[in-house]
Amino acid sequence: MKRDKNLHPFSWEHHHGLVIAKRLQTGLEKQANPEVMSDYALAMWEEHLKPHFQHEEVYLVPVMEKYAPNGHSPLIDRLRQEHAEIRQLVQRIQANPNRGSLLECFAESLVKHIRFEERELFPYAEQIIPETEMAEMGRLLHDHYAERCIDWEPEFWNRD
Repeated sequence: MKRDKNLHPFSWEHHHGLVIAKRLQTGLEKQANPEVMSDYALAMWEEHLKPHFQHEEVYLVPVMEKYAPNGHSPLIDRLRQEHAEIRQLVQRIQANPNRGSLLECFAESLVKHIRFEERELFPYAEQIIPETEMAEMGRLLHDHYAERCIDWEPEFWNRD
């Protein structure tokens, strides 16, 4: 499916989110140090994922609410719920950096959430948001988009 160019910054960030999740999943499979993986997850949250969530909530959600029937959509509700759940997982990882099960849940939740947005939320947004509003939102997104580095040492996901 071809994505509206105005949503591209979100999709680029989603790609990085999937890489982050895959690295955590691979690290768990290879029984990498959970503290190192927690440090990575928390750093990626602060530097990449948290700003991404905020941009969705500031730029996308209000425009969707403006054009959704009666200003409401179950898809917007789901976005908010999943953002809240992932934020709670981050808090739990901060409190328990040695728990691999939290990292597994974080990675799985991140993948599920990104897939939902790409497959359901964005197509819906493309349907309901008029082209002029989409272009304005896209301009703001492109102005605030910053390529963020997701490199990390040690590369726990490459551990033999």
